[in-house]
Amino acid sequence: MSLYDSCLINAFSDAASRWPQAPFTAVSDTQPSEDHLGAIVGPGRRFGTRLQATGIGPGDIVAVMVPNWREWLVACVATQHAGAVMLPVVTIYGAKELGFILRQSRARIIITPESWRGIDYRALLAACGALPDIIRHIVVGADFADMEAAIDLTASPQRAPDDLAMLVYTSGTTADPKGVMHSSRTLLAELAAQAAARGDIANEVILSPWPPGHVAGALSMLRFLVQGAAFVALDQWDAAIAAELIARHHVTSSSGTPFHLGGIIDAADRDGRDLSSLANYLVGAAPVPPTLV
Repeated sequence: MSLYDSCLINAFSDAASRWPQAPFTAVSDTQPSEDHLGAIVGPGRRFGTRLQATGIGPGDIVAVMVPNWREWLVACVATQHAGAVMLPVVTIYGAKELGFILRQSRARIIITPESWRGIDYRALLAACGALPDIIRHIVVGADFADMEAAIDLTASPQRAPDDLAMLVYTSGTTADPKGVMHSSRTLLAELAAQAAARGDIANEVILSPWPPGHVAGALSMLRFLVQGAAFVALDQWDAAIAAELIARHHVTSSSGTPFHLGGIIDAADRDGRDLSSLANYLVGAAPVPPTLV
């Protein structure tokens, strides 16, 4: 069986068995953490078992409005274990955007922080108005501890590689946002294509500045879950911190807009940071000035 003939949950489990100690570092003022792949996939499957106990199953939508934290990864594993569809949501959306997405997608569960960057997520959900399909709001913190606690695992439902696995909404710049449908096959193929373009990925260390509510951020987090590369995540952008992290963790691969890369270079020049480990940097989302190249 090739990777493309697999489902995400199988790819996650395979990666955890091959690289259980692959490190994940979340750099955050409010939710810093250090963990490893084996200690993320296991709790994620227990979380998924509890989702199944609440009635979540194949095709059900689980919205995850969480920054670049360990909990996003756990929730991703949990949705796939339950056979559900993960819906990453941009963490700074207001009630208008969030309510539209939840109602149109008919999401059954939403997972959020208690609060972050001044947003009270319970109040935000209340401001969305009627959400008839939502059966539970799971909050990072005590709710997560309960969902991850020891339990006998149930089996994952049989899912095909072409079944819907992730739903990512566009920004709605020119019209209402659109829910873009991704299967396990399309996501795994995209990860493989990116890896082929980068070449040797055996000893990668990744830095991601992307919020995982966007597809670029979601794919970056999936790189960790599928390919077992050491991963450093920023939940708020700071060029000086990014340059320091590249030097400290010997980051080999990252991505961003010209704004991100230009900021890293300027900060490294100013603060004397060594960026020599950074072999691959994918620039997109805006025109790239020749001076930056």
